[in-house]
Amino acid sequence: MSLIELQNDHDAIRQEVDQLRAASEQVGFETNSNILSQFSHLERAFTQHCIKEEHFLFPLLHRYLDASVCEEVGLEHEEIKHLIRRATNQISRNEKSSIPQLNLLLRKHFSKEENVLFWYLSLRLGEETAAGFHYG
Repeated sequence: MSLIELQNDHDAIRQEVDQLRAASEQVGFETNSNILSQFSHLERAFTQHCIKEEHFLFPLLHRYLDASVCEEVGLEHEEIKHLIRRATNQISRNEKSSIPQLNLLLRKHFSKEENVLFWYLSLRLGEETAAGFHYG
């Protein structure tokens, strides 16, 4: 596990949300199994990413910062998971979805992790060590 792998997860999840956002903005957008399948995949990918962060990132944050940072990131993860489920339910009922809100929250969350937390940990661990650091 490395910070680079976590960054790659962020990139893939951002791409999935962009695709969902584009699909939801189509004129005459209606629920279809493909979009619901995409949401299901997004939820699995984000959940797996959170598990990776809990096992790799959180111990480092706890070591170099403090537990409150881990709590804040964990709360953001839960809020994002909630928005994914809410948007999925809205789409399944052909309601206006909260995809734009989800997109904004994900981008803010990833930006904070990448530009503050990952950057800080790279400085603390050294660029080379952070890229290949294995935990657990």
